[in-house]
Amino acid sequence: MKWDEFAFAIQNRIDRIIRWARLVPSYAGDYRRFIIIQIDGLSYSTLIKALRKKRMPFTARLLERGAAKLKQFSCGLPSSTPAFQAGIMYGETIDIPGFHWYDKRRNVDMYIPALNVSTMVEQRHAEGRPGILKDGTSYGCIFGGEAETAVVNFSRLTAPNLGLNLSTIRFFLPNFIILWVVVKIAFLSAIELIKGLYRIVIDLVRGRLRFIKFKLILFKIIFSIVIRQLFTLGVSHDIYRGIPAIYVNFVGYDVFAHGNGPEHKRSLGVLKEIDSSIRQIYRAARRAPEFKYDLFILSDHGQVASIPFEQVSGGVSFKDLILTALINTRLEGKERRLEIGEEQKGKWAWQISLISRIGSLRRSANWPLSVLCQRYLQYLRSSFCKKLNITADLNFIDQVVIIPAGPNAFIYFTHTQEKLTVEQIEELYPGLINYLSGHPGIGLILAADRDGPVLFHRRNRFRIDPETETTPDNPFHDRPDLAIVMEGLARLIYMPGSGDLTVLGHYAPAGNISYVGEYGSHAGPSEEEMKVFIIHPPDVDYRFEDVTRPGDLYRFFINYRLDRERQLYARSEEQYSEPIVSA
Repeated sequence: MKWDEFAFAIQNRIDRIIRWARLVPSYAGDYRRFIIIQIDGLSYSTLIKALRKKRMPFTARLLERGAAKLKQFSCGLPSSTPAFQAGIMYGETIDIPGFHWYDKRRNVDMYIPALNVSTMVEQRHAEGRPGILKDGTSYGCIFGGEAETAVVNFSRLTAPNLGLNLSTIRFFLPNFIILWVVVKIAFLSAIELIKGLYRIVIDLVRGRLRFIKFKLILFKIIFSIVIRQLFTLGVSHDIYRGIPAIYVNFVGYDVFAHGNGPEHKRSLGVLKEIDSSIRQIYRAARRAPEFKYDLFILSDHGQVASIPFEQVSGGVSFKDLILTALINTRLEGKERRLEIGEEQKGKWAWQISLISRIGSLRRSANWPLSVLCQRYLQYLRSSFCKKLNITADLNFIDQVVIIPAGPNAFIYFTHTQEKLTVEQIEELYPGLINYLSGHPGIGLILAADRDGPVLFHRRNRFRIDPETETTPDNPFHDRPDLAIVMEGLARLIYMPGSGDLTVLGHYAPAGNISYVGEYGSHAGPSEEEMKVFIIHPPDVDYRFEDVTRPGDLYRFFINYRLDRERQLYARSEEQYSEPIVSA
């Protein structure tokens, strides 16, 4: 017997005593409950490879012996966690074009982890819509889905108690197993620290030392050890309490896939640890058959291997590219948005080039140069940007806002709150779209003209219409899910928060590009990002393969809540109608 099994065996004896002593609710109810385990960022194709390589042995055994079924479905667009969780928890994704965008109607920078942003977004999506997690718990999610208890939930981290109220931490107090988990976390963290320091020494000897190594060790300890173990413990305890709806999000794979790539050995190594948590949660559910739990394992989106933009642009960042394009674009019309004449452009050309080179040097500087020169290089860059009358981070360039957010980037023209058409953009910046769509680091540009949504690819314009046949030069012409992709792109273009121009690094001449320096990215229309999976009990009768966006899953899971409420209401009516017998 493994140590984990021994600890859980002791916990099982304690739980039996607790149930015998009636310290849990005596009425289990006839309704079914559900547990959703989300493996953040894992695509269907990568899951299949992980199963074949025995990275997830327990999950593979469930599928092999028929204890669960595997289905593929589409997560829709954008293929990102906030869009998916808003859809599955509340039924619709209204306005979440990415993980980071700009609301030019309210002049607000919308970055999901920022203070109050996720709270504001959830309130808008929850208005008039019941959440699937009513009276339940959520772990590691962006939104709560009306959960009574939310642990490490973005939308509740702004509360005075950071979401850690008594109901959240109650499971720590009665559990014997917390002692084992604390010991285990300390032991595994020490092992990972020793292994990380060993790798750093090897890299130091080979002359390849970077600060990123320390970050990897920290991420490994936090996401793959501490958070995962505590979430697993919390879910196990919730199962024994009979919580009706449980949603846990394991983010470790997604974090490592961003930094290393979706099929890197470090990324796949995290899956074995998540598989261990799945095993513990599955066994806990089997130990409490009276609560009738259905266990679902799913992914919110996949990831595609990507190339940082600077590697194909000669070190020039995406923001610097847009700055250069705006300055070199001849502006016409009564309202000149960027007052730079031909003489000034020639005079400042070397300065613009120097800004880009300084930015490149800052990003590529190795230790110890990065420590000694970062501040001075930033000072030089800020000085030149100040002379050009723009902000140093280049988010705002003379009434143009640029938001790189992954393999997607949004460009907003903020002199008006309305979304501009292609014709209006061309009037302000003639040739801008054509110039950008021909860049080797840009794959697609999404926008809307007077006749509807369009995409630009390698200086060609294509109409976004599910009913129109595509030509071979259209990047999506051979996609079997063409209608789903076209519908998703059109919805993305017309989201209020998406840019006047939405730039995607997919299908670029140089490969799939990330504008924030990632080696694994998501939010776009590639098959690796959109085709995800769900593993469900074999007796659950639902056509998950027909799901084309997360709102379709909402219509399935909300029935658990509706059925529970009907049964509880009927039970209360029966108790209320019983005659009172006087003595």
